[in-house]
Amino acid sequence: YVAELVEGFSEEELPSRQIFELLVDVLSQLESDPTSSWLPRYFEVSLLRHSGFGPELYQCVDCYSTLNPGNHFYSCASGGLLCPECLTKSGDMVFQLSLNSIKILRYLQVNTWSQTSKLTFPSTLLAEIEKVLVAYVTYVLGRNIKSLDFMNSMSSVVPR
Repeated sequence: YVAELVEGFSEEELPSRQIFELLVDVLSQLESDPTSSWLPRYFEVSLLRHSGFGPELYQCVDCYSTLNPGNHFYSCASGGLLCPECLTKSGDMVFQLSLNSIKILRYLQVNTWSQTSKLTFPSTLLAEIEKVLVAYVTYVLGRNIKSLDFMNSMSSVVPR
């Protein structure tokens, strides 16, 4: 999965040291803890940031107003959160994100894996964040992620 995303986000003949180091770090972490449910989310957020597609989580992507604490909606087409006023004008497909999910995404954007790996979060937040990040990564790539389909088919056979 991580190799497919790196390949999809990399430009041919244009090396990226940050993305390479991220890949090496994540593969190393997977080797030591292959069941980590948060590592793929950390990887996605970091890859998006290093690729210039980091989600906007502090201000509305339409009107640029600072977002008040609370639940908001994420627009993949716009690459971030919408304020309530802009949500009503938006024709984009959006995903609801709870305040706690937004806080976790913000935390993932600015912290290392060693800091993130020490935290525990409810599985409901993981599912909410996974849904949004996978949709956004798929949107940015412009295609389905084949390895994700395979992993999902395997998770129904072998529990995570």
